[in-house]
Order: sequence, then structure tokens, then C-alpha cells
Amino acid sequence: DITSASGCVTTYAPAALSDPGAPAAVLASNDADNTVCAGTSVTYTTTVVPGATNYTFFVNGVSAQSGLLNTYAYAPANGDVVTSSVTLAGCTGNSVAINMIVNALPTATFAAAVCVNAGSTQTAIVTPVGGTAPYSVQITSGMADLVLPNNTNPVIGLSLIHI
Repeated sequence: DITSASGCVTTYAPAALSDPGAPAAVLASNDADNTVCAGTSVTYTTTVVPGATNYTFFVNGVSAQSGLLNTYAYAPANGDVVTSSVTLAGCTGNSVAINMIVNALPTATFAAAVCVNAGSTQTAIVTPVGGTAPYSVQITSGMADLVLPNNTNPVIGLSLIHI
């Protein structure tokens, strides 16, 4: 019943109330093991919930994107934690976290003779730094490519011969 200040009363039939519960926020990334190389963009998708009014993506607890899009893409840093939430009928459901592992890109120092004269041999040293061994080294010249796959040695020596 509703009673106004002047004493008028309106009676309503009982209404059934229901709690739809929080919507399921199921989060996945386009990288199967959530391990990527530095600088790689990853797309995160929260399963579409019919009637949802908002999808929010969080990186390390901070809102990174909010709106009607159920996807979010960025290049994560090592240790980033990504979660999402879905809002439906005033209720919000939160996803399980995705913990990102980001591997550093390898770099290399390359020490070699500037010029290899006809008929001579020079040694080039490639020293990979960072990343994860084993390393594959590819050297491209004007004549041919040289690929040394799966090398675990931290210093790789090459003989360059000019013929």
C-alpha cells in the first residue's frame, strides 16, 4: 500500500521480485598460454551476455576500457593482470584474472670485420643478450642468408669467407 500525506491509500497486488544474479563474465585472450614477446598486442574477449549494458576491462585493477565493446586489445607488460566485468540489469559479474607473462626481446652485439677481401676469411662474433635461449641467428648478405637455429651458446662464432 502507498499512503499519501493527505491520507489517500492505493493498494497494489503483491509483486514477485526476482534476483537475476550477477552475469557470467568469462574472459579469454587470443594467446593460448598468455605468454608473449614484448610489444605483442593481445586481444581479450569477454563472452557476450545478451542485454548487457557495459563491459569493463581492467589492467592491474585500473579500468582500461569501458562500454559496449566486449573486446579489448593492448600490448601487456610482464606481470600484468587483466580482468573484466559485465553489467546486466544493474548487476555486475567479474571474471577470473589472466596473468600475463611477457618475455623480453633478445638483442645481440655483432662484432665482425668491416670488410672481407677476396680470398680472405674473417670471424664474426654474435652475442645474444636477453630473451630466452636457445637462439636462432640469421645473417643476411647480398648473396645468401645464413641461419643458425637452436643455438644455446652465449657467443656464436661465424667464419665469413669472401670468394
